[in-house]
Amino acid sequence: SRGVRLTSPVDVLRQDRANVHRFGIMQAGDTWDPWFGSIEVRAAIPALVKAGVIGPRARQVLLNGRGRIYVAVYGTRRGLTRLVVRMNPPS
Repeated sequence: SRGVRLTSPVDVLRQDRANVHRFGIMQAGDTWDPWFGSIEVRAAIPALVKAGVIGPRARQVLLNGRGRIYVAVYGTRRGLTRLVVRMNPPS
């Protein structure tokens, strides 16, 4: 959001969700989600990815912006527990 190029896939994912929820900016293929509306939950994205996974091809797409990724959000009634970021829709 400061105009600096992001070099971490996790930072790109976090900024994308801020663009949607905070700034109302959606790119082609973006969807709204009910989870990342607060800055606190977006701040937890690095830990959620660490508990989950970003596939290697999805990592490249996040960095170069060419392609579509799918994010599976997992959690319990207490909150989110992990994110799985892949090139194919979750099955």
